[in-house]
Amino acid sequence: MSSMSSFYVPDNQFNGTLPPNIGLTLPNIKEFGIAGNNFSGIIPESFSNASKLQILDIGENNFVGQVPSSLGYLPDLYWLSLAYNNLGSYMTNSLDFIASLTNCSNLEILDLHGNNFGGVFPKHVANLSTQLTGFYLGGNQVSGNISATLGNLVNLIILGLEYNLLEGVIPASLGKLRNLQTLKLEWNTLSGKIPSSMGNLTKIFDIDLSGNKLEGSIPFDIANCQMLQNFDISNNNLTGAIPNELFALSSSFLRMNLSRNSFSGSLPLEVGKLKNIHELDISENNLTSEIPKTIGDCESMEFLLLQGNFLQSTIPSTLASLRGLQYLDLSRNNLIGKIPNGLEKLLVLTYLNLSFNDLEGEVPKKGVFQNTSAIILTGNTKLCGGVPKLELPACPIRSSKKQQRTKRLKLTIVMVCVAAFSLMFSSFLIFYWRRKSTRKSCSTLSTISFNLSRVSYKRLYQATGGFSPSMLIGTGSFGSVYKGILDDEENPVAVKVLNLQQKGACKSFIVECNALRNIRHKNLIKILTLHYLHDHCEQPIIHCDLKPSNVLLDNEMIAHVGDFGLARLMPNTSVLSESQTSTIGLNGTIGYVPPEYAMGGEPSKQGDMYSYGTLMLEIFTGKRPTDEMFKDDFNLHNFVKMALPERIVQVVDSALLSIEVEETTTRREDGRRFNNDGAIEINTQSPNRISIRLEKCLFSVLEIGLACSEEPPNERMNMGDVFEFTGRDKEPAKYRNSKLFYTEKSESEELLRCVPLLVENKL
Repeated sequence: MSSMSSFYVPDNQFNGTLPPNIGLTLPNIKEFGIAGNNFSGIIPESFSNASKLQILDIGENNFVGQVPSSLGYLPDLYWLSLAYNNLGSYMTNSLDFIASLTNCSNLEILDLHGNNFGGVFPKHVANLSTQLTGFYLGGNQVSGNISATLGNLVNLIILGLEYNLLEGVIPASLGKLRNLQTLKLEWNTLSGKIPSSMGNLTKIFDIDLSGNKLEGSIPFDIANCQMLQNFDISNNNLTGAIPNELFALSSSFLRMNLSRNSFSGSLPLEVGKLKNIHELDISENNLTSEIPKTIGDCESMEFLLLQGNFLQSTIPSTLASLRGLQYLDLSRNNLIGKIPNGLEKLLVLTYLNLSFNDLEGEVPKKGVFQNTSAIILTGNTKLCGGVPKLELPACPIRSSKKQQRTKRLKLTIVMVCVAAFSLMFSSFLIFYWRRKSTRKSCSTLSTISFNLSRVSYKRLYQATGGFSPSMLIGTGSFGSVYKGILDDEENPVAVKVLNLQQKGACKSFIVECNALRNIRHKNLIKILTLHYLHDHCEQPIIHCDLKPSNVLLDNEMIAHVGDFGLARLMPNTSVLSESQTSTIGLNGTIGYVPPEYAMGGEPSKQGDMYSYGTLMLEIFTGKRPTDEMFKDDFNLHNFVKMALPERIVQVVDSALLSIEVEETTTRREDGRRFNNDGAIEINTQSPNRISIRLEKCLFSVLEIGLACSEEPPNERMNMGDVFEFTGRDKEPAKYRNSKLFYTEKSESEELLRCVPLLVENKL
C-alpha cells in the first residue's frame, strides 16, 4: 500500500468515511480520485503527509465540515476538486483555506462548485498560482464584490462564479484575462454596466451574465469577441438599441439570449448574417418595426423567440426557409396580415405560437397546423378556416379569376339582351307612366273632419301605467313611445314622450307631424305600404329610419310602420324648399342606413329600399346587421349572398324551420296540403318533398332581401316591383327571366301563402 502512486475508483457506490491516517498509509500517492461515490465525513488532515500528491479529486460525495488548511502543504498539487459536497457552513470564514493554497505554486484547477461556502469573496484568490486555468466557485453563498485583483490570474481559461450572492460592478480588470474562454457570472446581484474591456477577451466563446441587475447598453466592443458562441445577458435592466456589430459575429454564434430586458428600436437587418445560430431569443423587450426578411438567411436556426415586443407589419414569408426550425414564438406583438402558407413546409416545427396579434385570413391546414396542440392562435379575431378542431369561423368564399371571367361574360350577355329587348323596356316605361298618372293623391288634413278631444297629462299618466317600462313600445333618437289605454276608449293609443334635452327633438316632432299630415292609410302603415309612401302620395315620403323597432305588430299580426321623426317629404319638382324637407341632420340607425348616406348622399327611395332589404334579411336569418360577426366588408348582405342557393338552410333562422303540421288539413290532387284558411302546411314526415318546396320559398324571399339591399342604389329593386311580386300572382315583367323568382303561377301563389306562415311562426 505504501508504494501505491495512483488510486482511482470514480462513479461507484462506495460509502463510508476516509481513514484519518490515509496520508500516512499512502505516502507515495500522486493521484487520488474517488469522485461520484457516497463517501461522507470530513476530509482527513493527514492528506498533507502525502507530499507527492498532484491530483486530489473527491467531488460528488457527501463530505462535510471545513476544508483543512494543511492542503497548502502539498507543493506538487495541481488539481484540487471538492465540487458537489456539503463542505463549509455558510460562515464568513469557510473560505479561509484558500489563503493556504497560495503555497501550491503548480495549482491549475481549483473546483469548489456546489458546496455550502459562505462569506465574502476571498481576496487571496488573486495570490493563487499564475498557472491557474480553472476557478470554479459557483453554486455557493459567496457575497461581496468580485475582487479586481482577479485580473492577475492571466492564464485563467474558465471563471465560474454563478449562482452566488455577489454584488457590485463587474471589474474592468477582467479584460486582462486574455486567455479566458468561459465567463459565468449569472444569477447574482451584480449591477452597473457591462465593461467595454470585455472586448479584449478575444478567445472567449461563452459569456453568461443573465439574472443580474445590469444597466446601460451593450458595449460595441463585444464585436471584438470573434470566437463568441454563447452570449446570454437575459433578465437584466439593459436598454438602448441592439448594436449591429453584435450580429457581425456570423461564423461563431450558436446561441444568443437577450430576453427580458428593455431593448428598443428595430431588429437589425444584419441578423441574417448569423448563419450558424441555433437559438435566438429576444423576447420580452420593446422592439418595434417589422421582422426583417433577412432572418430567413439564418439557415441553422432551431429556436426563434420574439414574443412580448411591439413588432409590426406582416410575418415574413422568408421564415419558410428555416428548414430546421423547431420552436417559433411570435405571440403578443402587433403583427398583421395573413399567416404565410410556407410555414406548412417546416416539417420539424413542433411549436408555433402566434397568439394575441392582429392576424387575419385563412389558417393553413397542413404541416404543424394539423396538430392543434402544437399551435396557439388565441387573440386573433380575424382568422378563419383551418382544421375543424380549431373551431374558427368559416372563411368568406371569394371568387376565383375563372369565376370573375364567367361573371364578365354573363354581364356582356345581359348587356346584349338589354339592347335586343329595348323595345320591351320602352313598352314597360309607357305602361309605368300611365299607371303613375292614375294614382290617387293623398288626402290632406283640410279635407277630413276630425272630432278630437282634449286629453290631460293625468289621463295619459294613468293610461300608460305611470309611463311604466312594461308599456314601453320603443325608444327612438328623440324620445320614447308608450302603449296607453284610455278609460273611455276600446283601442289602445300610442303616447310619444319627447326628450327635450336632446338637440333637435322639437324639430323632429314637427317633421313627424308634417309627414303624418300627408299620410292617410288604413294601416299606418303596413310594410307593403312603403310602396304607398314612395309612389302613391301627392308628395312622396322617404322614411329614412326603417328598422325592426319602428315596425309594430297588432293583434292580427299586421305590421305598422311608425316613428316618422326622420322622414323627408320629397317635392315633385326639382326645386326643394326648406319647408318641404326636414331640417334635422340625417341620422338613421347603424346597420340599416344605406352606404351612400354616409358619403353625404341625399335621402332617396333607394335608401329606404336598402333598409327594407336589410330588415327582410334580418327577419329570415335572425341576425342583426350589427352582429359582432359582421366586420370590415363582411356584412349581412354578403353573409346571405354567399350561402345562396346551396347553403340556404345554414343562414335561415332555425325557428322558421320548426313549423308543425296542423291536424286538420286537406290535400290537393298535386300532393300539396292546405288548411281551412288556404295556408300551406309543411309536412315534416315527408322531408324530401317539403324541404325542396320550403327552400324555394325561402330562396325567393331572401333573394328579394338581397335585391333590395344591393350597395349601388341603382341596382336595388323598387317598392313597386316588390309589391307587384308579393301582392299578385305573377312576378314583375322586368324580372320574369331572372332566376330570382318562380316562373310558374302555382309556385308564386304558394309563396304568398308560406311567407306569412313563416313570419308568424318566427314571431
